[in-house]
Amino acid sequence: MRLTRCVAVALFALMLLPTLSVASTQESAAASGRESSIVVSELFVSPNNLVSNETSQNVYGAVDWNADGEYGKYSDQFIEIWNNGATPVDVSDWQLSVSSGSPPCQLAWNTTIPADGRISVFSADSGILLSYFDGDTVTISDDTGAAMDSMSYPAKDSWYGQSYVEDSNGELQKVTP
Repeated sequence: MRLTRCVAVALFALMLLPTLSVASTQESAAASGRESSIVVSELFVSPNNLVSNETSQNVYGAVDWNADGEYGKYSDQFIEIWNNGATPVDVSDWQLSVSSGSPPCQLAWNTTIPADGRISVFSADSGILLSYFDGDTVTISDDTGAAMDSMSYPAKDSWYGQSYVEDSNGELQKVTP
């Protein structure tokens, strides 16, 4: 009788184990932001070129978006990441990657995006170049490698000085950054 009761308790505990594991996984996912309140919110593919070759004047309306003194795609292209959630999300060691072949960029340790906050990752810092000629898909993945969000844009479509954002229907729109 005692053996039967022990077996019954053990079987009951084994039946509860998956329930407890799922609940704790969901709680830890929510606590770590894994429910993906982090999205790729803006892509700036074609910054205006630097200056006139003849006069070295800024005649093309170029903007030095990251204030490093350089103009153009090797400096001022950027990927904006938005935390559209209600709590801060630690994105330390998360990774940005593109389909066109630039090496991926790991986000810095101790990087937290506040609720409804945004960060911009510039090509000058990340080494990621967005391809005007081929189009691209930009993906942000968490520190386990799971893709959290992505945004794609077509080849030969961007306008100088305009960036891509998605509207509420997921359609690309061109806007001034």
